[in-house]
Amino acid sequence: MNILVVEDRAAVSCYLTEALELEGHMVLAAYNISDAKDHWARRRTMPIHCIIVDLNMPTDGLDQKQEGESHGGLLTGWLWLHDCVLPHVPAKYRQRVIICSGFLADLEKLVRADKYQGIFLVDKHSPSSGAAKVLERVSAISRLAD
Repeated sequence: MNILVVEDRAAVSCYLTEALELEGHMVLAAYNISDAKDHWARRRTMPIHCIIVDLNMPTDGLDQKQEGESHGGLLTGWLWLHDCVLPHVPAKYRQRVIICSGFLADLEKLVRADKYQGIFLVDKHSPSSGAAKVLERVSAISRLAD
């Protein structure tokens, strides 16, 4: 599976990339929203089967309106998903999206639940290992793709 990892923290991105590649997946890394947009634009030649995205990302790649809606950068990952990805995929694609962030409470407070319904949410700072939950979800998505 081709997996887009949208994560600005190099340590988290490298860990996920290494773990996913060991499972046989191809990882496309995006360290800001601009990189994520570039990868998404090339999805016709390099399909993206799964997206793992952080909420709190640099605003590189957002327009002025989106920057104003980002709540100080807290929801940049969500804005990219909402504006660039979700309008262009079938509703069932939401089950292939994983938001892995320490800012889930902000998402739940600032965005209506029906907007992110069907997307798998993982607390990055979970004591029960957020990364393990991401890898479990990717495994489940991979079985769906077979």
